[in-house]
Formats: sequence, structure tokens, C-alpha cells
Amino acid sequence: MKSTQNYTLVALLVVILILSAANLFFLFSINNSFASISNSLNSMNNLLNKVNSNVLNNSVSAYLNQQKNVIVKNGTTQGLNQQFFTTYFVNSTGPSYISGGYLASSPVDFYIMTQNQFDQWQYFYNPYTIIPSGTVFNGYYIQDEPFTLKGNYSFSISGNFQSTADVDFYIMTPEQYQNLLYNNTINSVYSLGPTVSGSINANIPPGNYYAVFYPTANAVNTVILLNSDLKAIENAPALGYPYSSASASDNFNVSLGKGIYYLVWYNPSLSAAPDLTITKSIIISYS
Repeated sequence: MKSTQNYTLVALLVVILILSAANLFFLFSINNSFASISNSLNSMNNLLNKVNSNVLNNSVSAYLNQQKNVIVKNGTTQGLNQQFFTTYFVNSTGPSYISGGYLASSPVDFYIMTQNQFDQWQYFYNPYTIIPSGTVFNGYYIQDEPFTLKGNYSFSISGNFQSTADVDFYIMTPEQYQNLLYNNTINSVYSLGPTVSGSINANIPPGNYYAVFYPTANAVNTVILLNSDLKAIENAPALGYPYSSASASDNFNVSLGKGIYYLVWYNPSLSAAPDLTITKSIIISYS
């Protein structure tokens, strides 16, 4: 009887040991599984961090590159009372595109120019002021000294005036001016009037000239006011610009080669002073 009890106790101990070993193995397996899952999650998190970092870095890099290539920002405004507004950029990497848009309160001339074209344009389109805006004359006006137009091409002369009585306006050579003074003979290369509100638009060759305002009656009581500068601009030859337009608004996308370029907005009206607004950032992109 005692022997049977011993066998039973041994068998029970064996069963307990087997169950304990199985439980330890199960716990060890679960621990390894959690560790494996944790490692996998860490690896995935590291991968996602790298991907997000690369995406962010690429986005920031693209944004910064775009900002570096902005020539004129959207919203930039400029009054064109000084005749032209210009900026320049250097395209040193080869073929590229420049794009953008603008809106003006009245028509303007827009050009994209090379360095040589801009140098020539400045020479031809830099206005020469004969009589400044706001000048007031009482009675007759004859310049004491002639104004000189030096160049190889004809000159356009523009300006506006108003008066309290009819006035004739003349542009005279020195010989014609002498005849007016000493012989009271009127001849001219350009005349306008009689009028109380005149818009001067003359085209004359290079040379020396006098500007003359000549009231037709009541000279002493006649007051003459220049509403805008009386100016002369040499008429330039066609220069074959990479791009040009004449409009109050424009959106452009132009292919350019390697070199230095200028953007020029020019006010063709010497009397008006339009406001210019960049409506689409002017950006250069490289192909």
C-alpha cells in the first residue's frame, strides 16, 4: 500500500514539472513575440521618419529653390511716372523659361531684353525734358536758348498744355526763330493751334530748336500751364527683343537662352502715369 502511494506521488510531481516547463516555454514564446513585434514597429517608425524627413526636406528644398528663382513677386506695384520700371536677372545655367503676369491702369510697353538691347534702349528711350510739367507762362513764351536734339534718328516730342485763351504752339529752327523776332514772320517745323487745350505730338529730325507759345489775342491776360513735361525721345530702330507686348495686361511664358536679361515696362504716354501691378510672380525655371 505504501509503495503504491509513493508511485502516485512521483507521477504527480512529474506532471507538475511538465506543466511548469510548458508554462515557462509559453511565457518565453510570448515574450519573444512581443519583442519581435516591438522591433518591427520600431523599424517601421524609423522608416516612416526617414520618409517624412525626405519628403519635408525635398519640399523645403523645392520651395527655397522656387523662391531663389522669383524675379518679381506677386503684388509688387510701381507707378510709371518715371517712364519705365526695370529689373534684371542672370540666366547662367542654359535654357530656361520665364513666366509671369502684370496689370496696368493704362496700356504700357513690356519688353524682355538682352544686355546689349537694354543698353541701346536706354540710350534711345531716356526722355529729354524740354520744359517741365507745372510751368506757367503769362503771355508769350519764347525760350532764351534753343534745345538741342543729338542723335542719328528722328525725335518724337510730346506734351500737354492748357490756357485761358487761344494759343498757337510752334517748334522753330534758329532761322525761323530769328524771322519771328525781327520780321514777325511765322514759319515752323511743327505747329499746333489755335487752342486752349493742346496735345503736342511732333516728329522732327536732330538739330537745334525753339519752343514757342504764341497767344492769338489778349497776350498779357493769357495764362498758359503745362500739364505734363514737354519731352523728346529719339525714335529707335527695331531691336528684335526676345519678347515684347503693348497692353494694359499680359501673361507670358518665354523660352530664353544663357545670358543676362532685363525686364522693362515703359510708359508710352508722356502725360499719363499708369500704376503697374504684378499679378503673377515672375519666375525663371530651368529645363
